[in-house]
Amino acid sequence: CGFKNSFIFKYSPRPGTVAFDRLVDDVPEDVKRRRNNTLLEVQTRLSDQVGRRQVGRTVEVFVEGLSRREQKQRQRRRDGAVELTVGGRGPAVLEPPAVGAQLSGRTDGDLIVFFDEPAPGMAESLIGSIVRVRIERAERLNLHGSLADDRPA
Repeated sequence: CGFKNSFIFKYSPRPGTVAFDRLVDDVPEDVKRRRNNTLLEVQTRLSDQVGRRQVGRTVEVFVEGLSRREQKQRQRRRDGAVELTVGGRGPAVLEPPAVGAQLSGRTDGDLIVFFDEPAPGMAESLIGSIVRVRIERAERLNLHGSLADDRPA
């Protein structure tokens, strides 16, 4: 079918269920693990294909809010400087990003899209609205883009 994602888990016994009470678990653990991994590999390829097909397209996105990354960065800035070890070299101080806040939203096909606010301070006004985003790159579980400039050339 080519689902954008799926929830794949190997069977594990659950005491008190009909399957546990009536059926013998006759599949060896290594077979379960191998089958699970095979399904996960197939789904990863399908998810990648779905995302790659979106690159270069302009899609409508319902803006849900600030991305988790943005929320964490704002919290760190509120709490004060954070020291990070970068590339094994001494600590670096986390600076505010040079670009606007990162927002998160979803397409009507439930694909997660991240994009930056067009100007500082606009993020909150976009939440709850539908915007057009040009998709620039795809990752395994999400898309990244920028607000589309729909003005005539």
